[in-house]
Amino acid sequence: MIQLKLKQKILMSAAVMALGITNYSAHATSDSAATDEKPTAFIKEVSLIDTNSTEIGTVTLTESPTGVLFQLTSMNMPEGSHSFHIHETAACTPSEEFKTAGGHLNPDNRQHGFLAEGGPHAGDLPNIQVNAEGHVVAEAFNSRVTLTGAKGRINLMDEDGSSIMIHQNPDDYLSQPTGGGGARIACAEIK
Repeated sequence: MIQLKLKQKILMSAAVMALGITNYSAHATSDSAATDEKPTAFIKEVSLIDTNSTEIGTVTLTESPTGVLFQLTSMNMPEGSHSFHIHETAACTPSEEFKTAGGHLNPDNRQHGFLAEGGPHAGDLPNIQVNAEGHVVAEAFNSRVTLTGAKGRINLMDEDGSSIMIHQNPDDYLSQPTGGGGARIACAEIK
C-alpha cells in the first residue's frame, strides 16, 4: 500500500508540473485574492471499489483550464484491457452490480466511442491495461468535463454527481451504446 501511495504522489507531481501548476491544493482558490500567482488546481481524490465493496484503488481528478486529468492507481483487478468510463450518477452500489450509476455520461446525446461518427460520449475515456499482478497506473485527459462548473463543459459534481466505472472488457470505441465493455467491475463516486 505504501508503494501504491508513493506511485500516486509521483504521478501527481508529474501531472502538476506538466500542467504548469506551481501551487496546488485540495481546494480551489478564491477570486477575492488578487495576486500575480497562477491559480491553484482543484483536485479531488475518490475511492475505487470492487463488486465486494472492497477499496481497490483511487482515482485522482485534477481540474485544468481545459478539462480534467484522471489518474487511476489500482490493484487486485483482472489482468488485461478494460473499459474506463464516466457514468451519470454518483451511486456505486455493488449489490446491484453498479447499475445504480446509470449509463455513460452523455447529456449531449452523442454516439459512443472515439471512432464513431457523432461521438464520443462526454464520459468516454481510453481503455486501461492491468498487468499480470493485477495492478494498473493510468492517466487520461477529458476536455469535455469539469469539476468546478467551468462554462461550456459538463459538470461531474452537479447535484447527483457522477461515477468512474471500469468494465470487464475493453472498449472497441465504436459499438453502440457502450463499446462492448460488459460487466461493471469497479466504481468510484464523484460528488
